[in-house]
Amino acid sequence: MEIKKLLSVGCSNTLGVNLEEEIGIYNYLRKDFDNSDLGNEVRKYREENNFSTLVSNHFNSKCINLGISGASNERIIFNTTDYLERNDVDFVMVNLSGQARQTFQHKTGHIFDLDLSYETEHLYEQAKITDMGFDKFINFYKDYLMTEYVTHTKQINLYKYISLYLKDRGIPYLITQTIPTDFKLSDFTENCIDITFDDYNTQQGRKRARGNHWLSDSHEAWSKLLIDKIYELYGT
Repeated sequence: MEIKKLLSVGCSNTLGVNLEEEIGIYNYLRKDFDNSDLGNEVRKYREENNFSTLVSNHFNSKCINLGISGASNERIIFNTTDYLERNDVDFVMVNLSGQARQTFQHKTGHIFDLDLSYETEHLYEQAKITDMGFDKFINFYKDYLMTEYVTHTKQINLYKYISLYLKDRGIPYLITQTIPTDFKLSDFTENCIDITFDDYNTQQGRKRARGNHWLSDSHEAWSKLLIDKIYELYGT
């Protein structure tokens, strides 16, 4: 199939976070609007070596990468549909993340994501939220509001929605999961790969970066799996 413009949406794995460790840059957290020499070097290396770009390069297409570090499934799906309502693309890769991740908007307009299953306070620090008592609110949410509805019922509805949305739009697509969850994608769509990015690389014995993400050998192997699935679904 011919793909001139490919949209890839997901979290830090989609961006290629920690790939920069291969060129000796460690402990680099996401910094919005970081136009320093270091920030540009990190961004360039990630863009050149993440699986989104590798798949796009295979099809000689333009890659629109909407990955956001720590993004919840709600945010990933919103970013996908929001982009597609305003732009045309030839193929969509939706790379879903953790089921305990939730998206919030502060009264200032800053949008940020938290994973209710572990500490992610640095994410709302990066969103410049310093309100007194805000950390207590987040801890309250973690302690009392991470319920079956939030982590399962809501997630199942999100999985159903994005599958039906893409099918209804008639846009060729592939849905994957980068982080292990309680859900099997093939229960929602046949346009998927059931094994997650994490599990795939763990089973094949690849090593993680110090920052706990994956290095370029993992992105290359995953991109080949995605390409093979695209051919299986849509032909050559």
